[in-house]
Amino acid sequence: MFKFVKNFILKIQNSDEATRKFWLFVFSGISMAVVVALWLVYVNLTVARVAPPAGPASGSELAAVPEKAELGQPGFFEIFGAGVKIIFDKIAGKVNVPRTFIIENQAKNFIAEDVEPIAPTKLP
Repeated sequence: MFKFVKNFILKIQNSDEATRKFWLFVFSGISMAVVVALWLVYVNLTVARVAPPAGPASGSELAAVPEKAELGQPGFFEIFGAGVKIIFDKIAGKVNVPRTFIIENQAKNFIAEDVEPIAPTKLP
């Protein structure tokens, strides 16, 4: 198995540019799908579920099931949206800082006066 993967990677490395780009997009898409799937599993495990009341479910009883807003619990998208808003507010606060430049005038610069000049020396 390892030898097959190694040969496949060497084959891609030795192929033309279009083939390498194709496999770049394929592997990037696969890795993105894996990351999104793992993230969804994590969200599914960490977000609490609201279960409907036990018993027979008829049309009139389903209408009586309270929504998340009535339970006083924020939904997933409300929490996610609040987090994204906080992050963008912090980024905007750091980006919108006015830039200042300090320019020193000649009076503050150090100028060596009364110093004997050093004779130039030729290097070998």
